[in-house]
Amino acid sequence: MNKLGSYPISILGTFVLSICASLMVACGDSGSTDNSPPADTNLCGPVHEMAGFALGWEYVECPQTDTMWVDQSKTDAAGAYLGDREVSWGMLSVKYHGLQNGNFIEGENFGVMFKAFGYEFWNGFKKQNEWGEANWQIWAHNNGVDELYSKLIIQRFDGQCKNFCEKADYSKEMQFEDAQEEVQIDCSWNFNELEDGKVWCTIQKLTSGQVHNFWNVMMGRYTSMDYVGVGRKAFDGPYPGFPGQVSDFKFTIFQP
Repeated sequence: MNKLGSYPISILGTFVLSICASLMVACGDSGSTDNSPPADTNLCGPVHEMAGFALGWEYVECPQTDTMWVDQSKTDAAGAYLGDREVSWGMLSVKYHGLQNGNFIEGENFGVMFKAFGYEFWNGFKKQNEWGEANWQIWAHNNGVDELYSKLIIQRFDGQCKNFCEKADYSKEMQFEDAQEEVQIDCSWNFNELEDGKVWCTIQKLTSGQVHNFWNVMMGRYTSMDYVGVGRKAFDGPYPGFPGQVSDFKFTIFQP
């Protein structure tokens, strides 16, 4: 089976996602006396693997709901907290239900919000009174005539550049006309000192097969997590999330 994390950006959109048929799969034999964590946390969503990296931490939430969040207080299947570990290498998958252009408010609507912390020092000195946020976002802007303008935005407020950094990749290709069609979002990020790291995200309609790929540069490490959100309250600020339900959520952190 092809693995999402193994694809270079040039062919990211060609993979076929493998979604499990059931949202409620047993995690192991209830009669077992082995207290070790389950070998397979792949209860739903595609397999997450990243070539050359080991699995560090993974959270899976399958049933359909309106919002899903992961912060440092979340635990994985083995009971380990995400905590303040570095999150510079990872993958995220989520399935959206019921998306339709006319239900997006005019302005910005967040589909994924990944909010981490960046560098705590700048030019060898600890920054004072400066916010150290580093984030990436998937959002769709409704232009007021029920047409969506989708973006992957990457931002840093941690001293990597003067004032703040922002990179964006955008498209009007992905419009949601059929609320019955499920929509899959898959993202991968991988920091590399030589290339400054990259974030890739794919949005795919699972019935028609229409797919669009976004990517841009990370501009630095993600030293620890604040939160990642999907669904109607993906963002902890004033902007709404995508107007639909979410399921088959998987968030994976890798370690070198």
